[in-house]
Amino acid sequence: EAHQEWHPIYRSLLYRRKYYDIFFFDLEGNMIYSVYKEADFATNFAASSNGPWKDSGLGRVYQEALAKPDDIHYADFAPYGPSGGADAAFFAKGVRDSTDQLIGVYAIQLPPDYQKSIEDRVPGCSLDAINAAYEGAVTVVGLGKPLSEDMEKPLPCFKGHSPRSFRTLLDHHLQNGFPEGDLSTIVSDPYDDVKGFAVDAACAFAFSLQSMLKQGYTMGQVQHADDEIYQRFTTFLRSSMDFQGISGRVKFDGNDRANSLVIQQVQQGR
Repeated sequence: EAHQEWHPIYRSLLYRRKYYDIFFFDLEGNMIYSVYKEADFATNFAASSNGPWKDSGLGRVYQEALAKPDDIHYADFAPYGPSGGADAAFFAKGVRDSTDQLIGVYAIQLPPDYQKSIEDRVPGCSLDAINAAYEGAVTVVGLGKPLSEDMEKPLPCFKGHSPRSFRTLLDHHLQNGFPEGDLSTIVSDPYDDVKGFAVDAACAFAFSLQSMLKQGYTMGQVQHADDEIYQRFTTFLRSSMDFQGISGRVKFDGNDRANSLVIQQVQQGR
């Protein structure tokens, strides 16, 4: 019954992301789920077992994820027996339940033709060479978050939260999905410098909509706005709206928004 419910979901995820396979393991090392169920299905990957594939790349990332479940573990491309000896790479991470208890390990297998690192695709373009080329580079960008003295101010868009607490909540759901555990919504490598702007853009739209409703317009009128309603909506957005957001103060002057700038320099590759 569980397989009938979840197998189509993970098979669809596999197709969308062009994975080769998706696996789930229990805490004893047993592979309890696989989309394609090759020769490795229902075998054991624990280091102490006699499983035939425990020393493979998949075995290694399973064992590492069991030891450090909150990290993402990777094994680079190497021949993998159950897939006919084709090159395969693996990622794995621990899975926790709603009480934060570790209940298993989730892993994916990448096919040989999956997009690889630039190191593998461009001769001489190693990550060390890229780091060296950018060492000392200086950029000037928007801060993307409130100043330190504003990090505990209340957020009018998210009652009960400050910029600091909401950013922590946002990071948690980017890492664990929303609702928590929904693997299709996990963002493993988010753009940290712009995530606050994305949240505040949604709030800006919500406050503008709230303003229209307070003026007596209906949701249907706003959805099918004529020129007058459109002008009122954008006028509020550009000239009247002013709130504390998780990216800083949100107030526009026409099409521009004042922001704090930060100067960053690359040092030792960071």
